[in-house]
Amino acid sequence: MKKMMMALAAVIMISSSAMAQEQNGQRPERKMDRNEMIKHRTDRMVKDYGLNEEQGKKLLELNTSFADKMPGARGNRGERPSREEMEAQREKMRATMDAYNAELKNILTEEQFSKYQEDAKKFRNGRGQGRGGRGQGRGPRGPRQDNE
Repeated sequence: MKKMMMALAAVIMISSSAMAQEQNGQRPERKMDRNEMIKHRTDRMVKDYGLNEEQGKKLLELNTSFADKMPGARGNRGERPSREEMEAQREKMRATMDAYNAELKNILTEEQFSKYQEDAKKFRNGRGQGRGGRGQGRGPRGPRQDNE
């Protein structure tokens, strides 16, 4: 009887936790398809940088043409690549981003492009924060302790 009550209590706690998450707006993540992601990115940039309708159309075309080449478009997640392969991928990604930014500069005004670059710099500098990533003084096993 005691085990049954404990099991029932555990089930109630788990289900109430799941319901609380749904009520707080934390619902299961929904994967967007390629076109939804492109549209979302474009809409966000139009809003953030105050683009007009013509700029929005050009940006949508640019984002569509670069969608498969962008850093977020990851391919095979099988075996980890070698250092040389990772460096080659990094260089390719850098070249793709440079090409994207060159095209974007032709669409945006100087002020809009300047704000875009500032936001991109903030994003790059903030990467990994709060997850024990770079810049946190931690390695793969936590903080270094010299007095061991």
